[in-house]
Amino acid sequence: MNVTGTKARIAFKNIMFGTDLSYLADAGMPYVLEMAKLYGAKVYAVHVRHRGAAWDRPEQSAVTSLQERMKDVPHEVLVEEGDVQPTLLRLMVEKNIDLAVVSTHGRTGLGRVLLGSVAEGIFRGAPCPVLTVGPHLVRDPQWALKIKEILYATDMTPASDGAAKYAISLAQENQARLTILNVQPPPKTGELIESEHYATATI
Repeated sequence: MNVTGTKARIAFKNIMFGTDLSYLADAGMPYVLEMAKLYGAKVYAVHVRHRGAAWDRPEQSAVTSLQERMKDVPHEVLVEEGDVQPTLLRLMVEKNIDLAVVSTHGRTGLGRVLLGSVAEGIFRGAPCPVLTVGPHLVRDPQWALKIKEILYATDMTPASDGAAKYAISLAQENQARLTILNVQPPPKTGELIESEHYATATI
């Protein structure tokens, strides 16, 4: 799909990166940095700790490393204590977050809980889009900086229209090819496919 000239560009001014500081959760960082550079955004890296947990040297080292990796973009590292879901949702509002990025395959902390009901709560409660980085991501950082193909899956309902402008904007900013996918259940015997369902499904 050619999206050149489409008036759907969006602005990301504040990006949240939720991390448990693990190696696996770090997979989302290349995307965060590239998005920040593309859109001139500030990055808020958020680490949520258990209340009263003692700081250890590896955790302190991970925070320092996080600061170093984000040195080329405006950023702020926030270390909070409490429950992951309400803490992230609160910060999304307080910091006017436009995009949240989380990895969903850490073994502990944020990465682990995002695999269950907490993830659903964040997705449903977030006032902004949530980009998740899954367990089958190619780990070459350079790959993450070359977005060439974007898949926009839609059920062709008004509720899915909100994601369209983000898909188009990402395709524009990255000069990427945008593919629109709609999967329909097989028609029942004698049932006709109504073409008008697709007539207004344009972006």
